[in-house]
Amino acid sequence: MRRLSILFLLTIVATIGASAQRGGRGGAPADEKSGPWFATPLPPPVSDPRKPVMKYDDAFAPLPAAFKHRPGKSDALLDAAALKQDQKKIIGFSLESLSAGDKVWGRRAATPAFQHTLEWVVGEFKAAGLKDARVEPYAVNGTMWVPQSWRVQILGDPAFGAGTADVTLQSAFPQPGGAAIQNGALPAPVVYVGHGTDADLAGRDVRGKIAVVHIRPEPSLFGSAEQGVAARLVERGGAVGVINAIEGPGNAQYIDPRFACGKAPCFIVGGQDAWFLQTVIGKAANAGVLDRLKVAMSLTSAEQGDLTSANAIATIPGASAKRIIINAHADGYFQGGDDNASGLAVLVGLARYFAKQPQPAHTLMFVASGGHHGPGNGPTSLVAAHPELKDGTLFILNLEHVAYTDVVRGKVRANGNIGMSWETSVTESAKAVGVTNESPFLFDLWARASRCFGVATYQSAGTSVSGDLGGYRSLGVPMTQMIQSGTFYHSSGDVYEQVPAEGLERAARFHAYFVEQADRAPEALIAAGKGTPYRPSGPACP
Repeated sequence: MRRLSILFLLTIVATIGASAQRGGRGGAPADEKSGPWFATPLPPPVSDPRKPVMKYDDAFAPLPAAFKHRPGKSDALLDAAALKQDQKKIIGFSLESLSAGDKVWGRRAATPAFQHTLEWVVGEFKAAGLKDARVEPYAVNGTMWVPQSWRVQILGDPAFGAGTADVTLQSAFPQPGGAAIQNGALPAPVVYVGHGTDADLAGRDVRGKIAVVHIRPEPSLFGSAEQGVAARLVERGGAVGVINAIEGPGNAQYIDPRFACGKAPCFIVGGQDAWFLQTVIGKAANAGVLDRLKVAMSLTSAEQGDLTSANAIATIPGASAKRIIINAHADGYFQGGDDNASGLAVLVGLARYFAKQPQPAHTLMFVASGGHHGPGNGPTSLVAAHPELKDGTLFILNLEHVAYTDVVRGKVRANGNIGMSWETSVTESAKAVGVTNESPFLFDLWARASRCFGVATYQSAGTSVSGDLGGYRSLGVPMTQMIQSGTFYHSSGDVYEQVPAEGLERAARFHAYFVEQADRAPEALIAAGKGTPYRPSGPACP
């Protein structure tokens, strides 16, 4: 036991020493009573965006995908290895953006990396035999916000322990829309507001201060209850800035406009930076010196105008000109391994697959859209450019976030003083299923996703179809999808390794089945809404 204690103390000393060398952020090593920052271990650098944050163990591999190749169906095109290769290619365009030094890197719409993605998609469509494959550009209304430089520092003070020096939160990432901070850094006192509910804010004065909000992904930023809190703290409470402190693994970077503050500076910090900041706030309060804890923010940004984005489209002509649109957005932040390299890889796989099948009953339209993460909106622009879609579309199927590995919380660790423990499941995260018109026929097809293909979904479905489908709403046709976003949604932790090849295959094979069944069904079954009598026919599973 004594040996373990010595090793633990040496680990803390090494961590503090290394952190101090990286940026002069700490002082000399101290014992637990008198060390810098109340003897709190300093946070590590930002997690490497090229590598997974989580640990993966080959001994506990993802749930296997076991599908037989059907004679004459060419469904080997939907095999895991082929889909994973396409996903890697798509992520490669994001890494081009990282290497180019883009501050908000990834496949951001209207950027070279995004354009290269669409060009690759069109090339794959043409190689599959879709002769009309093309990129359709559109002008972007408005501008694109681009941060240029930024920094978030917790300012050192001797009251926090001998040797306490400034600490830069390296995972800090500015949220969209934040205006430049005039005259350099903005130092201000800190106030912790919990989750930002009315109960959390009772008795707290945030005016003139930097508010710290605890963000708990449930199970992701996509479902977090703290969306919009930062903006309210600025608009109603008078906070001069906000730090959204993520409860999550590693020290990843995040971006999501739902956690922005309008024109005030607003940042998200990764899990380990968040833990350090909140721990120091608590210790400073206990020591009676919270009034001396200040944070300095700096931010410069610009607005880019006169932008052009694009959609990539191709069709497989059917016996009827009426279309089934199969959509996947091509844009994404950081690597965007699940959001949405997974959906885009499945889209390309489905185009190859259906190109080898007999002529469909309806025309299949494949759309790699300009998406909704950056400037402009791909589906909205597509609908505006193609008025024939208004009366010529049967339904729309969206492929978005189709195979993210589930990340779950463990128990709080008693030693190491590092906050939560996290684990990775051998299954993908469960997806929410939405069918806008509540067609009993479409719901029945979705019921076979988990039963027949091993696709994890919730045990109930609804009408909500968030994400890219919003841009198609004006068509007034049934729209459907499954969607979920994991703990690393919109973050540098959404990497290639986070998406199991087996999950991609499960999603691709189910969606191929879904399109085949819907294509050959009477159109009235798809258009029929809630309460329409429907009796499933045929075997429960293909």
